[in-house]
Amino acid sequence: MRLKRFESTASTMLATALIVIAVSNFASPASLNAQTSSSQDQLPNANQQPDSSGYTLTGQDMVDKAFLRRTILRGNLAIKLGQMATERSSNDSVKKIAAMSVRDHTHLNDALTSLAKAMHVDLVGPTRSQTEILDRLEKLSGTEFDNEYIKVVLGFQKDSDESFHREASYAANVDLKTIATHAAPILHAHRLRIEQWAGSVNVAEK
Repeated sequence: MRLKRFESTASTMLATALIVIAVSNFASPASLNAQTSSSQDQLPNANQQPDSSGYTLTGQDMVDKAFLRRTILRGNLAIKLGQMATERSSNDSVKKIAAMSVRDHTHLNDALTSLAKAMHVDLVGPTRSQTEILDRLEKLSGTEFDNEYIKVVLGFQKDSDESFHREASYAANVDLKTIATHAAPILHAHRLRIEQWAGSVNVAEK
């Protein structure tokens, strides 16, 4: 019962935080004007280049855009794999991991996609490596599928945990920084929970 309350509360916290941020911050005239004004006031240097909108990007701006692209495309893959795991696996721990992964990445992608579009981020995908992961898992079943799926999710969760903490500290975009700050501690807690479940089926991270 305590575990179920944790899962429900943590997922609700992540969803609520991201919904509030999405409503209050995403593509708001004030935030976009502030970013535009800031970009226009800065003189270009060797670490800056214009994006497709014509605004000048700093090095951290490009890091932010790369983070958004990677996170959203990875999220799309995580959702597909989670749905696949829910259908194919008969292991309770794998099903719990799949459910949490789908919830987390659905909430994150819902929150980040509007911001990515406002920042002119290229969201065409999946990448070649993501396609290879999907193709590989589609050919597996039973324990082989469970083990490979958990390894992939552990890698996703580790990267999400670390990258969101970095963006919370260094993001140049105010809206992205706010999202990362709210999401980072929840994603860390979910990473620990997923690692615990993975341990119950004796699967270690790649």
